[in-house]
Amino acid sequence: MRTSLVSANAVKGRSGDTGDLTAYSRYLMMKAQIAGNLRFDGHSATDDERVVARQCRELSDRIARRLNTCKEGDIADLLDCYDIVYRIGNDALPDRDFMCRHKHRAFMVWKSGVGDVTESAVFGMIAPEVKYQRGKAREEYVDAYLMILKNWIDTLGRHYTFLNVTAVENYRRLALVMKENLGSDFHDAKLRWYKNNCVNDLSTLSTQILRSYQRFINSITTDILDFDEKMSIDQKIITELSTRTDLDPHDREAYRMALDFNREMVEEYQ
Repeated sequence: MRTSLVSANAVKGRSGDTGDLTAYSRYLMMKAQIAGNLRFDGHSATDDERVVARQCRELSDRIARRLNTCKEGDIADLLDCYDIVYRIGNDALPDRDFMCRHKHRAFMVWKSGVGDVTESAVFGMIAPEVKYQRGKAREEYVDAYLMILKNWIDTLGRHYTFLNVTAVENYRRLALVMKENLGSDFHDAKLRWYKNNCVNDLSTLSTQILRSYQRFINSITTDILDFDEKMSIDQKIITELSTRTDLDPHDREAYRMALDFNREMVEEYQ
């Protein structure tokens, strides 16, 4: 399987903006998946795993520096990547205070209403803290989480989709709300939301919309979409993305690696 067709040096000579760093992060995550860094079975690390871990450590340092100077609208995506590559590179959790400081910076800009932080970015950052750290989450996060979720459900109840936002934001919000445990009463509602927002011809979607659409598909539970059908759709999305020339080379190669990896997994279990 191909694992290194794009040189790590390709990033070092570029601007190091958010797009570069997040694309390289996804590339290294896929390399880690293939190399075995994400297998937690007590095995001894291979040479390939050690190389990937070193690359992830170096990248996490670069993302940390970028977080100190980036626009608030970039924080959510950078934190997502930083969290994972730091864990792979250091076999440890990143500093919680560091993560919380940048998360709160983005939250306050969103709360002020004058920045470029999207509602989906805020919800994605605060929801885990509110849901899984009961009693420890900031009160302002709890209030924002409940308000956003209520507004989203009300909107979807009337329109089955999010109006007056970009398609990218629509699918990001849908992906987040589909993951919420809303109770059995919402099964039919979630099914309607899926059917109203699914796309038959993936080639009609721009690259950024298609990537957001993939989040939406991956968020759907098997009581809404059969597992095999869901995996089939995801594979079609990855196939389509692997051909997109407007993708960063690292992103495109990561999708190609994912295709190979998924095919091998299918063959192994047949």
